[in-house]
Amino acid sequence: MRGDSGIPIYYFPQEHVTLGHPHPSGRVVTVETKGNATFWNAGVGDCLAENAAWTFDDAEGDAAVTKGYVAFDWSQIDRWFEEDEEAFVHARDPYHRVDVVDFRRSVGVVVGG
Repeated sequence: MRGDSGIPIYYFPQEHVTLGHPHPSGRVVTVETKGNATFWNAGVGDCLAENAAWTFDDAEGDAAVTKGYVAFDWSQIDRWFEEDEEAFVHARDPYHRVDVVDFRRSVGVVVGG
């Protein structure tokens, strides 16, 4: 999914995300094509990023795929990683750019079952 700036926005399953300070910030914004975005504060230790994440819990129609997922404001997070490599600019757009990144997990390829 793309943000207003055209930069990709990645949505992560909520059960895979730990916000550190898991409570809504109180900010709710209505997005015409998706419904109400509930904003969340995210933090680690004493660091708190206000309104750094959002969810669309009441999304309907095409936007219903975002239910149960959380997205982040790229500029609010101190460090981003793609696998084992730190990303310094913004999320890569998998539809226009494919890069190989180092990672520690093993990969298996199965052909024909």
